[in-house]
Amino acid sequence: MNIALWILQILFAALFMLHAVLHLFPPPRLKEIMAEQNIPVKRTIATWAEIAASLGLILPGAVRIDPWLTPLAALGLAVVMVGATVFHGARKETPAAVAAASLALIMIFLVWGRTFVVPLH
Repeated sequence: MNIALWILQILFAALFMLHAVLHLFPPPRLKEIMAEQNIPVKRTIATWAEIAASLGLILPGAVRIDPWLTPLAALGLAVVMVGATVFHGARKETPAAVAAASLALIMIFLVWGRTFVVPLH
């Protein structure tokens, strides 16, 4: 189970980091799409939270300094994904809302796994 949790942590840290970087430095085509859909291109608190939490999924366990931060990072990402689910649901973007809800559930699984099943020491 420990290996499975590490794989999830690494994959989702990379996914959330990529998503945050795309929001910080969107390519020109993405800027056009966001402008067409009336989505402001700005650096939000959620973007910075994604960066911090992405690092929090990996670094505390990897360097063995305050590993209790890893489940908190996963919990923070779950909260961000609940917000994304509401955002996309309000815009009637069902596939994106389902994807965000799925990511929230995976992050909750990581919280459970790293808190109760295989905590990092």
